[in-house]
Amino acid sequence: MIEPDKIYIGQFIVLGEQDGPFEQVLKEELISLFRRDTSVVRAYLAKADSDCDEGVDVILAVRTHFGPDLRLVEQVDEIFASIFSDTEHLDIIFLNEDQEVRVAAACRPFFAQ
Repeated sequence: MIEPDKIYIGQFIVLGEQDGPFEQVLKEELISLFRRDTSVVRAYLAKADSDCDEGVDVILAVRTHFGPDLRLVEQVDEIFASIFSDTEHLDIIFLNEDQEVRVAAACRPFFAQ
């Protein structure tokens, strides 16, 4: 497994929900994981534009009870890698309360505890 990169972004704009046939498979697998992990409160799969690169990325925006969790990142990465090619990547953002309000205004969660 490739070690995840940590990036720090100042701002990001959620453009809407990311959805499609492969994304539905991903969401189903993630829902199974999140049901077993009681730290996850809500999760969103979204298209977003951030200040750290150019273009639109797909992000998994997660609200947890305890903040960032490297173990959860590794589990999500394994699921993502089993569905998508190794040229694809998924950015994971652990949301605080203010960020979640912004994300929820643009798309609905695919998982809610």
